[in-house]
Amino acid sequence: MHTENDFPEMGPDIIWGKPGLFQQVIFALVALSIWAIVTFMISLNPASHEALIEWQYRVSGLFHFNNIVTYLGLAILIAAGLSLLFLILETLIAMLKNEDITIRLQRNDFLLPVTPGQKWRALGIIFTGSLVEEILFRAYLFQALFPLWNHWIWAALIVSAIFALVHTNMQGLSASIWIFLTSMLLITILMQTSSLLYAVILHFSINFFNLFIIPKGLRKIV
Repeated sequence: MHTENDFPEMGPDIIWGKPGLFQQVIFALVALSIWAIVTFMISLNPASHEALIEWQYRVSGLFHFNNIVTYLGLAILIAAGLSLLFLILETLIAMLKNEDITIRLQRNDFLLPVTPGQKWRALGIIFTGSLVEEILFRAYLFQALFPLWNHWIWAALIVSAIFALVHTNMQGLSASIWIFLTSMLLITILMQTSSLLYAVILHFSINFFNLFIIPKGLRKIV
């Protein structure tokens, strides 16, 4: 099982401390800067930037919200189901590879927030992270790519592959596949609802379950 000594550059003090908060600020500034730069370019010569105007129109059209209670409930159910499915798949992989199931399922527990301060900061970080990542990947990047093909699935595959690659770390191949499939689901929800905010809710719910609910439940079982 991994320990904090295996990855000295990571750990709850880093991820859920000031460095983690600073990282979220940087990502938010990147998202704002992209929008500001595009807006500035359009203002200089609107006639030469029809594609950028269409992109901005598509992105801004994603920020609407209806039936919040219904979608919040669905997000919680889907997040719980996906988290349990991931646990089952990880258990099956451990059995196939003849590994200790407990060690495999708890191999990244050293990254979990421990102190009350870390837990509160973790809540803020996973919320802002869910929002900013949805803006950067499912809004900005996906909305830029999907008009290039006759079906949105091709853009979804590219965005999801990039999303999984960006999140690749010591969790291994199975986690990268899980992140890829989760991204595909988020894009599907985006296409079905035409609202980025529903994807943000589901993204946050998945992170919340995997950070606070599943590890706590596992400690009681194993």
